[in-house]
Amino acid sequence: MISSKLARFTKDAAAAFAAIAIAIVLALALTATASAACGKPAGPSAGQAQRAVIALQNPDRTGPAYYWHDSATYALLYFRPEDLVSRLEGLLAKESLAPALLDNMKVDLPLKESTDLFRYTLIDQRFDSLVNVVIADLMKEGRVMFDQWMLDERSRTIVMVSRAEAGGEASRWFCTSKDDVLFKIGAAVD
Repeated sequence: MISSKLARFTKDAAAAFAAIAIAIVLALALTATASAACGKPAGPSAGQAQRAVIALQNPDRTGPAYYWHDSATYALLYFRPEDLVSRLEGLLAKESLAPALLDNMKVDLPLKESTDLFRYTLIDQRFDSLVNVVIADLMKEGRVMFDQWMLDERSRTIVMVSRAEAGGEASRWFCTSKDDVLFKIGAAVD
């Protein structure tokens, strides 16, 4: 006869084992997705993915900057205020939310301290997708700065992996030379 303590222990151990197994499967799936996005994909859709090496434009950071932290990638991205403002001014005619976001950002200029771009998403959730587009556009131009631990000291480049679909570009993933994800916009590149 099995005691109730042994039965409870067995049940708790089985639940813990199942939770660990699920966590491992999810971690492997996430790693595989990032690897497929940043690495050189193989398979039927590999021909759709385009890789481009992007030279960083003067990656040294001085003075307050806007920053973006993505908890999924653990990257901390910095952007010069003038680059963000310039990019948003270029989107005024194309994006209906660009004037409102630009007005909110100009209130904080000149920056007195580095400022999280998520601040503007808290002001209006609709700004989130526009902020992501601006970040991706600036990264495509190499107008991004990183903490030293993100990039090899000798490397002044990042890699953009993009995938086009019938209606245009479906996704852009920005990666280190070691295939670590820095930022992503759109669906996974598989």
